[in-house]
Amino acid sequence: MDSTTKQELGDRIESTCSDASPTQSVSPSPSSTNVAPNCRVENVDSDISFLTSTPNSQTTPHSATERPSDLEVVQVSTSVPDHQQTIGTASEMSFTLFPKFPLELRRMVWSCAISSPRVIELQSVKLTPRVTKSIALMAVCREAREVALAFYHLIRLGPTISTPPFYFSAENSICLLNDSSSTMMLLPPAIRDTSHPWNTFRKQVTTLAVDPLLYYGQANSPDHPIVVAAGQGLKIGTATAIFAGLKELIILRRAGFQEYSRATVAFLTTYGNSGGYRRMLPSSVDWRVPHITYLDYGYNDGENPWEAVRKALLAHRQ
Repeated sequence: MDSTTKQELGDRIESTCSDASPTQSVSPSPSSTNVAPNCRVENVDSDISFLTSTPNSQTTPHSATERPSDLEVVQVSTSVPDHQQTIGTASEMSFTLFPKFPLELRRMVWSCAISSPRVIELQSVKLTPRVTKSIALMAVCREAREVALAFYHLIRLGPTISTPPFYFSAENSICLLNDSSSTMMLLPPAIRDTSHPWNTFRKQVTTLAVDPLLYYGQANSPDHPIVVAAGQGLKIGTATAIFAGLKELIILRRAGFQEYSRATVAFLTTYGNSGGYRRMLPSSVDWRVPHITYLDYGYNDGENPWEAVRKALLAHRQ
């Protein structure tokens, strides 16, 4: 959803809220309330001030015309205990007018909420997908689920429980490679066998991400970085050939390892443009260098590097 559509959605929500809950101000009228002299009127409502009679030094009663001059306005303290403030804040955060919105407007809100990015990891020798973020709208209500099901479709890659079905949308999903041994294993059946379960899914993936160093299996620089970079470039290039609809390849790189990432991409593009991948792929596969995006990221000592990669990808697409 672009910025213009979001602005239009915000304007319509504001207009609907104004129509559904008009602001009303009610003030007590002194003329409509009979207050006897020397009487104290107490009210716990913070919107109403109360009146207290102030007697003169003399004990004679006041006439009706003197009564207004004997009254003073006492301001009500609106302070409340901390636990009551907490309850009030939680109540104010709830948005009770949403069900009163027109159906079209509610569906626009659901559509805006469902476009958040998701990372799907491709791991093990069979590139088994692992979704790292569930679709919250699937469990909100039937209306939200209908919008979600129109946006995602269910992918089934195998009949066993080891490869459970998952929901996928090319619009907001990033596939992350994290096992270099899987590429060569999958390439022949996925491309040559039209009945292979992956044959449909591989054509729908548009964004692929990889950290060449982690893909190699090391968190630190290898002993021979240029040689390893060439080998990783070959494997990553082969992986891009699997996904026929690929439009973008995201290369993740950490501080201090930019040269290694550049060497990997240089081999990938040089080997690919010289026809290297075409010689190892079926003639039906038209391999081209996808658009390459470099994404810098970092992580602290003791942190799981793959978790840092996932966080960087989600932040990149927010």
